[in-house]
Amino acid sequence: MSEQKTTLDNAPIDNAPIIKRIEVLLAVKEATKADFYKQTSVSSATYAQWNANQYKPSRKKLQAIAEYFGVTVDYILTGEQKEKAPDSVGGLQVTPKKRELIDKVMKMDDKQLDLLEKLLDATEQATK
Repeated sequence: MSEQKTTLDNAPIDNAPIIKRIEVLLAVKEATKADFYKQTSVSSATYAQWNANQYKPSRKKLQAIAEYFGVTVDYILTGEQKEKAPDSVGGLQVTPKKRELIDKVMKMDDKQLDLLEKLLDATEQATK
């Protein structure tokens, strides 16, 4: 009988629920594992290690998986959507790129925001 891996707190690793959710999401998305591996930068070897309960997925990998499927990390871990950001704001689709830009804007000081506003105004005028 093989020895079961444990985490730092000595709890056994059980990735089965995570793997099951990934498999279901792959089926719903009608995606191949090859596409999943490529888009999330998860190797087939890493996935096999998770499936064998050798390692837990890192937070970075969980985030990439969640973004690939359009769900939250909470959903991947627990099956519940707790922190889902809106898919649209004011009728506009919020893509991962737009979320990234929103995060950058949220970190700007007033001077940077003023410069950004001027740039956006100039861009809008130039495209009319």
